[in-house]
Amino acid sequence: MYATYQRLPSYLKRYCAVQAYDSYTAQDHAVWRHALQQLTSYLAEHAVAIYPRGLVATGITLEKIPRIEDIDACMGKFGWGAVAVEGFIPPKTFLEFQALRVLPIAADIRRFAHLTYTPAPDIIHEAAGHAPIIADETYAEYLTRYAELAQKAIFSSADIRLYEAIRYLSDIKEMRGVSTEDIAIAQQRLDAVVTTKTEASEAARVARLYWWTAEYGLVGDLNNPKIYGAGLLSSVLECRTSLAPTTKKLPLSLQALDTAYDITEPQPQLFVAQDFAHLHATLATVETTMSFRNGGEEGLRRAKIAATVNTCELDSGLQVSAQITDYEQSDGSWLVNFAGACQFAWRGQELIGHGCRQHPDGYMLLIGKLKDTPKCSWQLTADDLAQLGLHVGAWAEISLAGGYQVHGVLVRWYRHDGRLLYLTWADGKITKDAKLIQPFKQYDMVLGTQVTSVFGGPAAREEFGEYPIGEASTKPRGAVAYTDKEKSLYDLYARVAAWRASQYSPQPQEFTELIATIERQFSDQWLLAAELLELVAPTTSSTIVGALRKIANAG
Repeated sequence: MYATYQRLPSYLKRYCAVQAYDSYTAQDHAVWRHALQQLTSYLAEHAVAIYPRGLVATGITLEKIPRIEDIDACMGKFGWGAVAVEGFIPPKTFLEFQALRVLPIAADIRRFAHLTYTPAPDIIHEAAGHAPIIADETYAEYLTRYAELAQKAIFSSADIRLYEAIRYLSDIKEMRGVSTEDIAIAQQRLDAVVTTKTEASEAARVARLYWWTAEYGLVGDLNNPKIYGAGLLSSVLECRTSLAPTTKKLPLSLQALDTAYDITEPQPQLFVAQDFAHLHATLATVETTMSFRNGGEEGLRRAKIAATVNTCELDSGLQVSAQITDYEQSDGSWLVNFAGACQFAWRGQELIGHGCRQHPDGYMLLIGKLKDTPKCSWQLTADDLAQLGLHVGAWAEISLAGGYQVHGVLVRWYRHDGRLLYLTWADGKITKDAKLIQPFKQYDMVLGTQVTSVFGGPAAREEFGEYPIGEASTKPRGAVAYTDKEKSLYDLYARVAAWRASQYSPQPQEFTELIATIERQFSDQWLLAAELLELVAPTTSSTIVGALRKIANAG
């Protein structure tokens, strides 16, 4: 593996793949070559100015599929890197890569049948779409900032189901030898997820901004914009239709967050940013609406609906990560129930002895103003604790607003950076208005008065371990062995590629034999005929040229 892979955290390395470069067929290289020729010819005039320079800066050439390790080395010169992956990776994971300034590149390449538009991410989309624009410093910083913000968005179990259904359908469509019935079943699975009425999660809404900018974004004059979105830069068809008068153009605004999209259909409208600085301004406005900035009841509500692992951060700075199942508020105090493995952290660092192994079965968070002192609980000194009757090794109780009390033997307290973060109790109970809420053998009571932030995922990601973000049960293209007919076809592509590489001019008889083979066995291979047309000499007969053009134009 190459340089960028070596510096990744272990939980991201599992998503990386090996680019089996020798497994690309000569037809695959022809697909790359044709797509890049078509794209660069059109985009020279219609893409942002950085695009052609970005292709050079990232080491991408038209002639053959690039090696991802070479792209990684080139991107390292402007502070980024690249790794190989297979197909759609979970959105949460993609953001974690991007926040580290790493571009995940799907190593597969679209099949010949999907040359103009692929149903799955591929190396044309990632390498020739995303990579060149990252050479622009302002845009690259937008991607990094977006990823840092978006990975804090609260994603839901519905988002996971949608990802898995999309991944499955895209993989099925790219596989060889798959029946139309199998594709129909995968489509029905996706339709069932899409039609299930659920509130769009915070992550889903923020993802729309990425779609309408980094994937399908236009920039500049509303009436004459330029293309910078990777989905457009990598689609021979959509890069043209995007600028057509029939495609509605809207000024980029927060409307993008409320505009859903269908990945299987051409987009009916696109958003136009004034410039790349406009992307940053829009993102800054989005940030002000998010739960990681605002916390409070709305953040808790979003997390409860999401039914995924999220983090509550308290005004003390302590962070509690797990799945929020319920919460209640009473006179300024909060009782929040967490399910499953739970983690305590401080500014993104797991507290020693408070990981998922120590808290495997959920947690009850109880915070609020203390009844017997005006001080915040996390501001209490040793003298304050003594005045409240809290002595280590002795039975004691502490009262919060709203009628909550914790009774038990105070075992210890923990202070960090001048703040009292938690009290450990033994053999006690939690009550409200003298009614039992929960007995306990041991209870680590974290201290705080309010929830200042709620964000997606655990606070200390690597220490938390694995948690549900979406799994892939299939791979693009699959592993079906090539048929003898396919092998013969790829041999023909290889022969033509070798002629071009050696600047060999085929003889009339060689042209005639190949044309006959194509017409007899591979009549749909217009790309092979187009490759041959590049080799015709001025003296090549019009009959041969006409036959090749007839096959090529059929595509």
